[in-house]
Amino acid sequence: MIIKQIEKLLSSINENYSTIQSIALFCFENPDEANFIAFLVENEIKEVESDRKLLYLFLIHEIFLLELKQRRATIDFIKAFGMKMKNMIQVFQIVSNIQLLDKVFYLINKWETEMIFHPNFTMKLRSILLPKYELLQKSKQQQLLDEMEKSEKLEKNLKIIQSVSHPNQCYKLLKQVQQLEKRTLEFNQNRNNVNKMKYLNLMIEEGEECRKLLINSICQIQQFYLDLSKQGEELMKDLKSNKLDYYKRKKKKLFR
Repeated sequence: MIIKQIEKLLSSINENYSTIQSIALFCFENPDEANFIAFLVENEIKEVESDRKLLYLFLIHEIFLLELKQRRATIDFIKAFGMKMKNMIQVFQIVSNIQLLDKVFYLINKWETEMIFHPNFTMKLRSILLPKYELLQKSKQQQLLDEMEKSEKLEKNLKIIQSVSHPNQCYKLLKQVQQLEKRTLEFNQNRNNVNKMKYLNLMIEEGEECRKLLINSICQIQQFYLDLSKQGEELMKDLKSNKLDYYKRKKKKLFR
């Protein structure tokens, strides 16, 4: 009956830490089943998804803490899990999440500082995961370098686009001004030869339209350079922010 209860509890483990602690307490209260519980936990770690494997290591850690607190002379669970620990840690070699491995190392270090396991044993446990951890670190560093390279390429592309598009926009606006000047000149030349009153109002309207278009074109040119200035300031802020975030992450990683 107890064995079935233990099996049910182990299969129902979740991220709620109070649940992990209650399961640990139930296991701890059945020291005669320590070897069988260690066997079940090992199988669960092998079978479950990567993100759930760590839950069972925290369960083991809670059982160890109970052993330390109660100071039971037989230390049944430390012995039982100690015999299975290398196999269980080896399962984490398939994990591709470096943050998850950080937590595994954290638990191993705790077992060493709490003197649950001998330093030589914990060193062997760390050495099992170290190659995988270094591989993930290199992959993460390469990812950061790739992101930086993409950022630099983006910056270069923006400069190229700006160097091409801005003169082109400016050319179009100046072309409009040139056409307006030409129409204004024609208007002034033709005005001296006007003899009929019926064309006078039309010419005045055309002149007023030319004047408005000229003013509008000048305003567009001014707004264009204002927008260009704002874009440059925003780009510099973004680049500065991205670099600051990168060096902050780098600093945090170095002094962790």
